[in-house]
Amino acid sequence: MANTSNSNWFHRFGGKFRQSLRWLTPGLGVKRWLLLVLFGTTLLGVGLAILILDVYRTTPETWWLPIISTASLRFLPRLLRAVIFGGLGVALIIVGIWGINRSLLAPFLKPGYKVVDALAGYRRRGRGPRIAVIGGGHGLSVLLRGLKAYSHNITAIVTVADDGGSSGRLRESFGILPPGDIRNCLAAMSNDEAMLAQLFQYRFPNGSSGLDGHSFGNLLISALTDITGSFEEAVAESGRVLSVSGRVLPSTLHNVQLVADVRLPHLISEVRVAGESQIPKSNGKVRRVWLEPNAPPAFPQAIRALLAADVIVIGPGSLYTSILPNLLVPDIADAIRSSRA
Repeated sequence: MANTSNSNWFHRFGGKFRQSLRWLTPGLGVKRWLLLVLFGTTLLGVGLAILILDVYRTTPETWWLPIISTASLRFLPRLLRAVIFGGLGVALIIVGIWGINRSLLAPFLKPGYKVVDALAGYRRRGRGPRIAVIGGGHGLSVLLRGLKAYSHNITAIVTVADDGGSSGRLRESFGILPPGDIRNCLAAMSNDEAMLAQLFQYRFPNGSSGLDGHSFGNLLISALTDITGSFEEAVAESGRVLSVSGRVLPSTLHNVQLVADVRLPHLISEVRVAGESQIPKSNGKVRRVWLEPNAPPAFPQAIRALLAADVIVIGPGSLYTSILPNLLVPDIADAIRSSRA
């Protein structure tokens, strides 16, 4: 029974020790600060040693000197004393740093996650490749939800040609850019998908007076646009609220409309269809698409993200209504051609 207890104790101790060694993993950014703490503590110890030595040499014989002598283990060899006090000091420093980290970071960790695991994952994703993703619709948000596990350096460049549903109504009522596709990307890249992202995606049911069909995130972005006076600033503030890793950018800040020439099955001539939401409803063969106004300027931050990207991903999403509206912005297409990715 005693052997079993000892074996379990050694097993637990070994597990804790191996877990502690993970703090020394290259790339965590911990070792340099740990060495700095050790160096500072060493200097403090040297100062105390000099003070105690001065007390020994200059203070007359008193009743408390033997107590200090015993507490400093003067009855042991000097090398052994150095090993004992040095080892005890290092152990206390490690336990203290571990306790501070645990106390400070516990409110920000998900249940069951260890501090070292969270830090290692954060550092790994922070060193991830710079990825620029171009598209729109639900396909883009699904892709972003997977990519964020590998890199924090993600920029989603999203079409602003949507004119259907809640986005279309807000666009018509307030003259803002459509927030729907951008909202989906922000929710997908959020680090807090448990509650905030669900709230951001919440859609009011039919019969909710003037709110029916609207999503909470669309309304929030619209309100922030009015408060900040800038759609791009509203998107950035929404990203901070959701703790987004990366950026979500509109491909252009101009109020554009997607137009297509469509050949219907029962007609010989082509029909012109205006509006991103109307093109799929035509049930015809798309012959040509363009933006009105033609050749809008790109959002400068989107251009910089494409030029700096290590990887550029186009899609997934509908070719005519999610992908091409971005590529019809001439500066976006030029930046893709000029990129090193």
